[in-house]
Amino acid sequence: MVFTACGNSIKVYSLRTGLLLSVLREIAEAQHGLKKGADVHKAEIIALYVDTNDSGFVLRSVDARGLLAEWDPESNELTLVHQLAVNEDDPPKKVRYVHIDSQQIVICQAASFGVFDISTKQMKTRIVPEN
Repeated sequence: MVFTACGNSIKVYSLRTGLLLSVLREIAEAQHGLKKGADVHKAEIIALYVDTNDSGFVLRSVDARGLLAEWDPESNELTLVHQLAVNEDDPPKKVRYVHIDSQQIVICQAASFGVFDISTKQMKTRIVPEN
């Protein structure tokens, strides 16, 4: 499968045929404080990461507002939604940069960086530049 971010949705294509298989965008069942049929990402998706392990794989997406979503690509179901925020701003400031790997998520929000643990989603380190 090939995953591409397109606005606030994720398109899933067959690697073999190139055909569109599905679109990951909305909630199938009311969960995580979101209503059934609601869009998960309200802003443009700026990062995708496929994390593979022995039992399968998870697709992670982060949008420009710092919302992290985890999807099960085989069932097209949303498994987790978590708001990442370097500063406690309400509403969150625009995310300018995201890096996701198997250990951590790094985001830049309003010139501050936050490093989040991939499993707990808690901030491990906050880096604020000196003026």
